[in-house]
Amino acid sequence: MSESIFSSIEGRLLAIGLTLTALMFLAFGIAGHLYPDKVLPYATMTGLNLFIGRGAGMSLGYAHGYSHAQVVPFNILVETIQVMVVYPLFALSSRQLIQLRALKPFITRIQHAA
Repeated sequence: MSESIFSSIEGRLLAIGLTLTALMFLAFGIAGHLYPDKVLPYATMTGLNLFIGRGAGMSLGYAHGYSHAQVVPFNILVETIQVMVVYPLFALSSRQLIQLRALKPFITRIQHAA
């Protein structure tokens, strides 16, 4: 990645989001060794939140017997990290600072429409 990517606020958000993602994976790895039975529901909640949606992730947390004080902040954290990764990728792609094959047709249509 070039230096110009990190000179923008979106680039810095992307760096923070990727750092938080790495820290979350590290936390899951450490917790998986220390508390293997307790980390699996949190990892599953994360996966459901990312791939299916907030409702599925939160429902699983409540089904495991977790309280609002556990489910809601954890899902807020997951969604915050998701936004801090996805939004900068979209913004940087629209400025053509990075090229993502998956977003290229969409960005091209937006630029032609503008």
